[in-house]
Amino acid sequence: MPAIYVVDDNKVICRILQNIIEDLNFNVVTQSDPEQASKYLSSLDDPSLFSAIFMDLVMPEVSGFDLLKLVKSNQSIAHVPVILLTAKDDSSNMFEGYNLGADYYMTKPATREQVAYALESVLNLGSSVASI
Repeated sequence: MPAIYVVDDNKVICRILQNIIEDLNFNVVTQSDPEQASKYLSSLDDPSLFSAIFMDLVMPEVSGFDLLKLVKSNQSIAHVPVILLTAKDDSSNMFEGYNLGADYYMTKPATREQVAYALESVLNLGSSVASI
């Protein structure tokens, strides 16, 4: 099964998301260094490696918007759904994310139910994840 990729400069958030997503029966790969994530995503050429990508919006050096643009410009992974996760509850950021190709936008702190719903939505799973 392809994994869910989580990029957040906060290691605690990475761990929380990892625990939630693993509890929903998905494999998870986390990255807390946005520059490393940028290098990794720009060189990624396996379209089946990830089912979805969670990324924080506000990170040092490389923002979630930068990573989103990078994902959507890489033809190998442009189809992978991107879920923006941020503490910013700001409609202009939300609309910018959607305009850049984000598939879902959610605010922190995220609950298990919110993460499950986001995955159900972007992976077209119906209600199978949340009922786990």
